[in-house]
Amino acid sequence: MVCFSLVCPTIFSQLVDQHASNFQIFSSSTATDTEQYAAHELQDYIARITGCKLPIVYEAETGTKLIYVGFQKVPLSVLGAI
Repeated sequence: MVCFSLVCPTIFSQLVDQHASNFQIFSSSTATDTEQYAAHELQDYIARITGCKLPIVYEAETGTKLIYVGFQKVPLSVLGAI
């Protein structure tokens, strides 16, 4: 949590602006229980800090800004960056 506390202003100002966001949390429809739990925890954490509850989606639409939780169905172009 210390890491998040130090970077919160920068990260969250890019995710949420005036309690609104263009981002969604992506969790595969075949996600493990742990990945599903992580997606909901992330959603709750961001909502508590910013007042904006990002939706969790299970299908990615082209051009959508996503925060990926887990590795299932993540595009190779995203995985190549890590």
